[in-house]
Amino acid sequence: MIASLMPATLFARARPAALLSVGALRTTLLVCLGYVALLAIANAAFGALPWPWLAVPVLFAAAVHGLRGAALTGSALMSATLLIALLRAGHESPLALLAMMLPVALAGLALGHARDRSKRERERIRAGSERHEFAAQGAGDGLFEWSLDSKHMYYSGAFATLLGYAPEELGDTADEGFARVHRDDLAALRGDIDDHLAGKTARFENEHRMRRKDGSWLWVLARGSAARDGEGRAVRLAGWITDIHDRKRSQDQLRHHAFHDPLTGLPNRALFMDRLSHALARARRNDSHHFAIVLLDLDRFKLVNDSLGHVAGDELLVSVGQRLESCLRPGDTVARLGGDEFMLLLEDVRDAEDAHTVAERIQRALSLPLPLGGHDVIASASIGIAVGDGSISEPHELLRDADTAMYEAKSRGSGQLVSFDARMHDRAVERLKLESALRSAITRGELSVYYQPIFDLKSREILGFEALARWRHPTLGYIAPVRFIPLAEETGLIAEIGAWVLTEAATHARRLQQLFPERAPLSMHVNMSVRQMQQDPGLLDRVDAALAATQLPPELLTVEITESVIMEDSEKGERLLGALRKRGIRICMDDFGTGYSSLSYLHRFRVDSLKIDISFVRNLTEPHGRAEIVRTILTLAKTLGLAVVAEGIETREQLARLIELGCVEGQGFLFSPPVDASTTESLLRHPPHW
Repeated sequence: MIASLMPATLFARARPAALLSVGALRTTLLVCLGYVALLAIANAAFGALPWPWLAVPVLFAAAVHGLRGAALTGSALMSATLLIALLRAGHESPLALLAMMLPVALAGLALGHARDRSKRERERIRAGSERHEFAAQGAGDGLFEWSLDSKHMYYSGAFATLLGYAPEELGDTADEGFARVHRDDLAALRGDIDDHLAGKTARFENEHRMRRKDGSWLWVLARGSAARDGEGRAVRLAGWITDIHDRKRSQDQLRHHAFHDPLTGLPNRALFMDRLSHALARARRNDSHHFAIVLLDLDRFKLVNDSLGHVAGDELLVSVGQRLESCLRPGDTVARLGGDEFMLLLEDVRDAEDAHTVAERIQRALSLPLPLGGHDVIASASIGIAVGDGSISEPHELLRDADTAMYEAKSRGSGQLVSFDARMHDRAVERLKLESALRSAITRGELSVYYQPIFDLKSREILGFEALARWRHPTLGYIAPVRFIPLAEETGLIAEIGAWVLTEAATHARRLQQLFPERAPLSMHVNMSVRQMQQDPGLLDRVDAALAATQLPPELLTVEITESVIMEDSEKGERLLGALRKRGIRICMDDFGTGYSSLSYLHRFRVDSLKIDISFVRNLTEPHGRAEIVRTILTLAKTLGLAVVAEGIETREQLARLIELGCVEGQGFLFSPPVDASTTESLLRHPPHW
């Protein structure tokens, strides 16, 4: 042990950087001079000392200073003082005295080393904190440092500012800091911290809310890492918090917009389907749990848009959404699917009657006037209801059923309420198959045009024909127009079918004109529905193409329209009919007397003829029939210079009464049913007798 304290050993252990530094050498020289002075005093007091007494303390002080630094100079001074005291006590052996001095020197070395290391650590932390705080203040972040042993928490000024506090108001304990964290976020925050302190994560990171001084909540992102001792134990957690409140608010807004309708603020289809899926999952877990969806479509919403404008239409949708919310029970959901369709999810219903009760409440709420654009508007809706349970395979199946019921309600008129049943599904499937077959009916040659002759009732001469579409399916057989024409209108196929019928009819009319040149020109009547006129922007081009291809004179073509063409969009109807008349095409108003029958429209649209509806002709001979209505129509037509055709004549009594009232033209099964093209030639050669 004594050998370890010899000068060569001490210098071997000394750090070269410490020995070579100018400051260390200067301090060592001063210490050595101090030792020399002390020994000189000892020499004067106790007599001459051997040179080892002079060399050992000087070399010892130099080695200690070079090995441990200037902070340990005190230990060397303690050693020298002890040496003098021992000499004074009479001990003469340097080695013995040096051995006695060793414990005190080692204690001094340890104490000095600990103090020096602590000082350097404090200076390093202070310097690092100052650097990080300066950087964090520039970024708006707040620093924190948590001493895990002492539970002491340090917060920077920027940390306090983020939370609206003065630095001295935050406190210095970890418990005070955790108390400011939102209770819904606290468990996750503690879990992330514990995982990091346990060494499971390389760094600590967590998003949570902290209560500010004014009571509001601030979203922050906390990040940091732990300092560990030589054994890997976490002793300190340091990091910073960043204000992410604006980012969180933007994320919440984006999430809200993704699942809510921007106009009404109601849940959209995506959120509704998610909640419907949850309702279905609950029903699968509990056989007694039933739920229902209510699908409603506003009636005549387009009329509001067209008459009052789209702004008023949007106001109507918002008001309807608010009224629907007022009709809900706790736990129910109302969503806007798009356009004028709304959907309600009713939880915990016993049967369809519970859903009916809510739907009736909705109808009553909608029946109250809504002030829009200076007008009181009363809304109504066609409503379809479908009740679900755990047997439903997929949510969209229930939505499909409600949609089927809603369209059934719409077909019955406005403001109707219908619950889904299995027969509706069967009809819907049949309708789908029919639609698919109709799309290929033209290309497969399944459609044909039949012609019903129009007669002069007195001379019994054929004046023309009405072209009627017929469909004979290879497996389904004959399909009545009442089934496939509305389907064609709904699917948009009416434009293609209508154009095909027009071309076929014009071609046949031209052929008859060529076959019977000696006869008076025969007119060809072709029906155009309101849907055909709305859905076919190239309608006039199709008419022009048909006339050009067949060389049929335009005056021999008569277009039959219903009053709905005029009423649904009078301006567009007026432009279209005006364009047809400019081409020389004649206009006939079909089913006259069954709709609005406005006299001003007759004058405004300048039709050429009227058709008395079959419903008036059928009851013509009954005691309380409609003879006076027919008489009025005939008188009106005569006054306006319009021709009149009575349709649906089936008996001789009806024929006689029409002739008596002054009707000139007519058609019906009494004379001839609709026939194919070849039969029309036979009718012209051999007119029927009645």
